[in-house]
Amino acid sequence: MKPKSKSITKTILALMLGALIGISLSYTKKVKTNDDLNTSIERLLLHNCNCENVKSKDRGIGIEFGGKIGLRNTQLEFTLINSRFITSAEKEANRLNNILRRNIKKYNTVDLVTFNFQSEDQIESVDIEINNNSINH
Repeated sequence: MKPKSKSITKTILALMLGALIGISLSYTKKVKTNDDLNTSIERLLLHNCNCENVKSKDRGIGIEFGGKIGLRNTQLEFTLINSRFITSAEKEANRLNNILRRNIKKYNTVDLVTFNFQSEDQIESVDIEINNNSINH
């Protein structure tokens, strides 16, 4: 190889390594931010859901194509254990979603939230697309 070719190859490798490190650090920061967001949401739900416990699961972080809303970045899922509500699961999910919108600073960074209302004999799931403000039961 010519000296100029070696220099170009080294430069390209250095740029690729730098990009990889930058992407890794950015992803790590996003995961930490989502953990904090998730914890805040869990606490607020527990105080407002009329349920025994709130558990989060199956969090999706990163760009995803397909599914119900096409392109999405962040998806959160919460199971409300032995939740009791007078209206429908859909109305309760909408009520909780409005509380989260008003009280969680970065809630609008989430694309899709799934509320699973779990009782002793059934689970009712409601998906809410945050930016489209649409509910799927």
